[in-house]
Amino acid sequence: MQPYFNRKWEHTNRLICCQYRDDYCNLQFHAQIEIYFVDKGEMEFSVGGHHAFLQEKQLSVALSYVPHAYKTPTHSHSSALFIPPHLCEKFLSLTKEKRPISPFITDQTVYERIRPFYTALTESEDRSLLQQGYLYVILGILYENLSFEKLSQSVNTDLATQILTYIEEHHKEELTPSALAAGLGYSHSYLARFFRAHLGVTLGQYITAVKLKHALSMIAEEKINVTECALESGFSSVNSFYRAFSKEFGCSPSTYIKKIHQ
Repeated sequence: MQPYFNRKWEHTNRLICCQYRDDYCNLQFHAQIEIYFVDKGEMEFSVGGHHAFLQEKQLSVALSYVPHAYKTPTHSHSSALFIPPHLCEKFLSLTKEKRPISPFITDQTVYERIRPFYTALTESEDRSLLQQGYLYVILGILYENLSFEKLSQSVNTDLATQILTYIEEHHKEELTPSALAAGLGYSHSYLARFFRAHLGVTLGQYITAVKLKHALSMIAEEKINVTECALESGFSSVNSFYRAFSKEFGCSPSTYIKKIHQ
């Protein structure tokens, strides 16, 4: 399954602290840095192609636009911190053109050092200067405890957001990589190289995945039939929808519907 752009975080300019029980998340990415704490139990994580089972007092770090997913095999209590890029510019300058060799921190003493500052963040919502201080202590501890490898170039987060937002807003049209490039005013070859290098899939693959995602949501609601779902989701024909669906899920839409209703 292809990762999906999670737009719900893109229009917030503040820190978000969340607590969860038995949480899960399908493969996604966003501009925000996401720090995820396993407070109790265990969870399975996938971040940037790395996989791990994390136990109590361990954590993961997903930098901007790094695909990530997680799920709870049995039970878990967890916390997450979402950091908009403009609030951590110094950290971003230090990690520019870098990625963690491993995005997981399993040393429980690191969790124990960070967790009090996370709690302080949640209790200082209306005091921005204090929040900024606590945030940079957290990021400083993380930076000290992550090893990084060099990338060929850094991610232009503004352009990535532009591309992903445009696809979300125009996927119901006959959107092709060439049409996307024309709509944004870039050359097709430049956008294709950028997208593949930073998000790990081609523009065509991702556009198709977004169309399938929206078709699936309509199929699950059972408000319209499969043919209407295909056309409403931006596929040029029912045949092209069936081919894409079978390639992605390994079965026909009707077989998939039977599975989800068993």
